[in-house]
Amino acid sequence: MAPKPRPEPGLAPRHDRRTVDEARVFLNSRFAKGTRCPCCEQRVQLYARKLPAVAARFVVWLNGRHARGIEWADVKDCPVRGGDYAKVKHWGLVEQKPNDDPKKKSSGLWRLTARGTAFASNTLAVPTHHLVYNDTSYGTRETTITIEEALNGGGFDYEELMRHA
Repeated sequence: MAPKPRPEPGLAPRHDRRTVDEARVFLNSRFAKGTRCPCCEQRVQLYARKLPAVAARFVVWLNGRHARGIEWADVKDCPVRGGDYAKVKHWGLVEQKPNDDPKKKSSGLWRLTARGTAFASNTLAVPTHHLVYNDTSYGTRETTITIEEALNGGGFDYEELMRHA
């Protein structure tokens, strides 16, 4: 038996005649467990993203900059590496400055929100997980976590980090 021909990337299989609205209904009913998009065959799944310790460390770093009067901090100056710092936005703890340079993908500048300041000060607990698809949050888990708990999960000492922030 000959293998089934695959569609060109970005095109729906020839036998699938769903409308875009029908495809949306199909995906909305299945994306929590994961499925393939009938239009482009991309994997579609809602992921439970845990607040990583490195992201909590980013919040502490931003809090230190804020305490020194720096409103917008450049991630290039941050000792925290990797993309996890950007995930903190789903918790409403940070915001990125809009980019006004068309030659850049983003501004690279971040600041704490009032929630971020409260979290960094250990006066606010936040949900442990956000349910994320395509960089959009669709809800949270009921369990919460403090900044100390988030940092300890990554082997960081909250008191020591705050002394050096």
